[in-house]
Amino acid sequence: MAVRKIGPSSYTNTGYIPNSKGVRVQRTESMLEQQFLSLLDFDNRVRGYQAQPFKIRWRAPNGRWREFTPDVIVSYTADAQAEEPWLKPTVYEVKTRVELAAKWADLRPKFQAAMRWARDYGCRFKIITETEIRTPYLVNVEHFMHYRSFRLGEQPEAGRMQRLLLEALYEGKKGTSREVLTYITSDKMEQARLTPWLWNLVTLELVGTDLTQPFNMSSPIWITDRGVITLGVMKQ
Repeated sequence: MAVRKIGPSSYTNTGYIPNSKGVRVQRTESMLEQQFLSLLDFDNRVRGYQAQPFKIRWRAPNGRWREFTPDVIVSYTADAQAEEPWLKPTVYEVKTRVELAAKWADLRPKFQAAMRWARDYGCRFKIITETEIRTPYLVNVEHFMHYRSFRLGEQPEAGRMQRLLLEALYEGKKGTSREVLTYITSDKMEQARLTPWLWNLVTLELVGTDLTQPFNMSSPIWITDRGVITLGVMKQ
């Protein structure tokens, strides 16, 4: 349960963001934190995450006990950890570089306490800023999140459209979104109906693309190994 009382400041922009991997809605204290949670929600390596998860107590040099509430704790899937063993549960603190510079004297002992806590509990502690968050990848994530399965809802023809798209990519091996849609049909209305399901396949990792680069209809896309397996199941 969230424990931090979030109030206004020059660095905060409070809000709520949907969470498909745990507590349905997460409360955030800044736009940067909202954007980071969007990245976590989209990342298929992430098993779950919780904003403002707990308090860490630490003793100040004057002997008094202090408390620090980190921004987010993240856990990763077993498959992700098998491929990337360093993906331990991670405590993240999300700050702008301006805020870090302005408040470093106050923040440093809190972060040191968080590092000790993480070490004691077999976790990692990381500070993350707008440099790592506000990238072309974030722009792509914010686009593709609108086409996740639970957002599109159940559609009677979803399976047919997904199979058409996977078959087109399997036969062509790779291409662009525009080329794949044109390969299937010259009807612009039908292409428009297929497009959301092509984006949906990207969110399912059945279709691949380089999300670290600006994405458009001319960006290269391809069927992934998972997509090939899924297509084989569809044909049975």
